[in-house]
Amino acid sequence: MKIDDSLMKNINNFNYRIEYTTPAYNPFRYVILDNFFEESYYQKLIGEYKKLQYENQFLKFNADYASEEQSKWSICHLSGREEPESHFMVFATNAFKKFINSIFPDIQITNNISMEIHNHPKNDIDGWVHNDYDCSNFVDSKLDNGINVWNQNSNYRQKHDPPEHYIRNARAIALIYYFNPMSVNWKDGDGGETGLYTHSDDNVDNPIRKISPIPNRLAIYEINPYSWHAITMKNKEERISYHMWYHADLNYYTKKYEYTGHSPLDGF
Repeated sequence: MKIDDSLMKNINNFNYRIEYTTPAYNPFRYVILDNFFEESYYQKLIGEYKKLQYENQFLKFNADYASEEQSKWSICHLSGREEPESHFMVFATNAFKKFINSIFPDIQITNNISMEIHNHPKNDIDGWVHNDYDCSNFVDSKLDNGINVWNQNSNYRQKHDPPEHYIRNARAIALIYYFNPMSVNWKDGDGGETGLYTHSDDNVDNPIRKISPIPNRLAIYEINPYSWHAITMKNKEERISYHMWYHADLNYYTKKYEYTGHSPLDGF
């Protein structure tokens, strides 16, 4: 499989409508696309996830910015280098980046992306409300098509005194693709939702909007100082999702939102 724009033929639904969180002040935009991939390609993604599990590619999530009780889930990073034949590389094409640019043309994104798969066990606990408005570091290690995928070759979250060769970025656009097996007949109310909020202090169990992890659903949202979100779990089945972030130049994105008094160099 070549990592080229021909992979886009497997996408079934490009029709989106931009929604806004409420209230009207400090909103952030998001998009939901259902039945995103052709059924045959969706099944290939499921198969690839099972293969990664079989190969023990998932590691228990643990980080100093998340308390231990919030760290029961596991994570698998995708780099595009060790997995050049990966079906997930459809997200690492220039054509897919062009599609994302069409949704948020006012956000100047770079070729730097990060990709990972999350696995939450059945009846997991809630996450924490956060905004993703963070500093991110890359090194220059592009794929053949010019896309630069983070692959643990830099300290992604180092905020201060980074090495000179680091490319300093900030998270700008996030994607969540839910590929829970259709066989479990996942529906609204079965838990595992992505909650959207208006403030960092909001109760995680009381979001203003819940995005259910319906199989083959893609959620896309802009990242800014007010893009508050969290996982609301109590999921009836194992929750599987692909996560991806597009990035913007750190100086550019800091200046874009300097009027808010917030910076990607602030806390998580």
